[in-house]
Amino acid sequence: MISVERTVSDLVVERPARSRVFERFGIDYCCGGGVPLREACEVAGVEPEEVILELERLDPVSDEGPAVAEMGVEEMVDHIVRVHHDYLREELPRLGAMVEKVARVHGGSHPELYELHEVFAQLRRELEEHTDKEERVLFPACMEFASGRRPAASGYIRALVSSLISEHVDSGDGLRSIREITRGYRVPEDACNTYRAMLDGLAELERDTHEHVFKENTLLFPRVVAAERALEERR
Repeated sequence: MISVERTVSDLVVERPARSRVFERFGIDYCCGGGVPLREACEVAGVEPEEVILELERLDPVSDEGPAVAEMGVEEMVDHIVRVHHDYLREELPRLGAMVEKVARVHGGSHPELYELHEVFAQLRRELEEHTDKEERVLFPACMEFASGRRPAASGYIRALVSSLISEHVDSGDGLRSIREITRGYRVPEDACNTYRAMLDGLAELERDTHEHVFKENTLLFPRVVAAERALEERR
């Protein structure tokens, strides 16, 4: 039986498919995943026994995609770009157009859509700037470390990672605001197909971003920070 004292992030590293269970129960497994399952359940207002039951029901072969935790740094960076950054490049403009249209058409009867439009626009800017910084600055530095080379400035990677983790927290706040504004992506009775598609897309954006942040915060960032420290100690 899964122990309530194990951290949420460790449980997802061990079985990535567990993230789906945590998503259903509203349990943070990315930025806030370093706490025991017991504490995470308390914060989410759910019973640990119910969560553990769902975790243990998972089919052992239900995990999809590569075992990211077993990848090297170069392969992990490539995976993050292909799976998550490319997804954002395609999905953010599509969602932006739908959010704008739905607010324009349905804002009179659903005034919360105007706030959604503003919050999404801010989140989109943050995510686009964030992924650009990773691809232009952090990921090339990660490749240098993977090759045994070190950037000139001591602590360069640590400073970058600290900044990016703060940005992850900001993105998480934006996603929580969107969830609250849409009342958990609940579909109104008068919603048109575009409204429904928008809510479905926003829910998927939240799920993908949680997975994206988890891979970076829990798997990639600690590895490259440790590599930087090891190279500094050998100087």
